[in-house]
Amino acid sequence: PNKIRILECPETEPRGMAGLLAHINWLHDTLDADFWITCSADDFDYPTRAQRTMEEISGLGRIPLYLGTAQHFLRPDLSVIGVTPHPSETRWVEPMESLKDQIGGSFSGAWSPVLLQEFGPLPMGALTDVYMPFCAATRSGFYFIAELLHAYVEREDPANTGMGGRLRM
Repeated sequence: PNKIRILECPETEPRGMAGLLAHINWLHDTLDADFWITCSADDFDYPTRAQRTMEEISGLGRIPLYLGTAQHFLRPDLSVIGVTPHPSETRWVEPMESLKDQIGGSFSGAWSPVLLQEFGPLPMGALTDVYMPFCAATRSGFYFIAELLHAYVEREDPANTGMGGRLRM
């Protein structure tokens, strides 16, 4: 019953965090769906991420505004640096906990378009993986799956286009 589409955003100029923000805003304006699962080009999802996400959502009785999954943090050679520390169980996440423990930080989420209808479009400079989970949690809409379903690959940013560059400004 679910459809999977690979979309190519025409916004190709912005790079790094600005490019991610442009793509998410474009998705919101373009896509007609109940829920979308995103993955940044330099990270990767495990093969069961979409299936597990949809299984969890179908068992909740309502569509979360934002859904995060546990993840591996990897070096470019794919050796493991660590894993998501919080929370240790699958559940709804509270707003202050999402900020304090940075739940949602450094991973690509799964979204309901309602989230951007309420809080979007994303402002340039927003750190989506901190900003959007917190916004969703304030509406009791951030759900976390405590399974390793996503991998964040740590990379150098010599062009100063990503978060490292943003923090030095």
